[in-house]
Amino acid sequence: MEADRDNDGRPDDQKETWPPDRTIAAMSRQVLVDHYVNRDIVAVMRRMAPDMTWIGPLACQRTCSAEDMRRMLEPEYGTAAEMFDESWGVRDLPGARVAIGTYRARVPGSAAPELEFLQSATFVWAMTPAGPKVVHLHLSNAYDVPASLDRSAVPGEDAVGYVVDAVALPAASHKRLAFDVPGAGARYVTEDRVLCLDATEVGSAVVWEGGEFPVRERLAAIEDRLPPSFVRVHRSCIVNAKRVAVLRRFEAVLDDGSSRPIAERRYLEVAEAVERAAGKPLREG
Repeated sequence: MEADRDNDGRPDDQKETWPPDRTIAAMSRQVLVDHYVNRDIVAVMRRMAPDMTWIGPLACQRTCSAEDMRRMLEPEYGTAAEMFDESWGVRDLPGARVAIGTYRARVPGSAAPELEFLQSATFVWAMTPAGPKVVHLHLSNAYDVPASLDRSAVPGEDAVGYVVDAVALPAASHKRLAFDVPGAGARYVTEDRVLCLDATEVGSAVVWEGGEFPVRERLAAIEDRLPPSFVRVHRSCIVNAKRVAVLRRFEAVLDDGSSRPIAERRYLEVAEAVERAAGKPLREG
């Protein structure tokens, strides 16, 4: 009698155990951190299947093996980059896991330190005898490179250096804040882009320059790991003091025009804490 089969067509007794989706997302993100931030090509290649395919954000960046991808990437490893404003999610497919991330990247030590690349990354993971490996990786820019770039980079050339050297645009490095969102997703936003965190009935919400998104944890669980610029002004809200425009009696007005309440009995204490974190006076009058 034929053994029962799962939806991959494999007998049940041969099914592999996949890591949780959050682990797949974290593994995918770590590949990009090792590539952009740590510049550790060995760590990057450790996650790749030998016959994987790779499509990079530049026209010349297409390979059909991990070794070819390595040869294409190594020339740009002389300069570290940074990632921020990240969002990750995972889709389960028969025999595979697909991790999709969006993020911004820049090269702070380059001639154009504020040139930002808005990119997306699609990782296709397959189960191999050595565990989950990337069999396809597609990185893409959300916009074309500047028109002043009149040619494509070629294999063996530092493609990232070529792009940033062609444009000169001011650099600041900011801490990335990680948040667990409902489902299997995660969001990474730099502290300078976050305005505040609001309490909700089921957790909290992060309000940032791009809108807002829900977070599974409550404010009390998040508060201790936030940078010093974040101040609890009310049981329902934590504000980024760097994004406070003015302090009025019992409210903090943020630089987007919105406001958050300040606990009346703690107004003076809170106002002093916000001004200390902001590094400047903020109270009216």
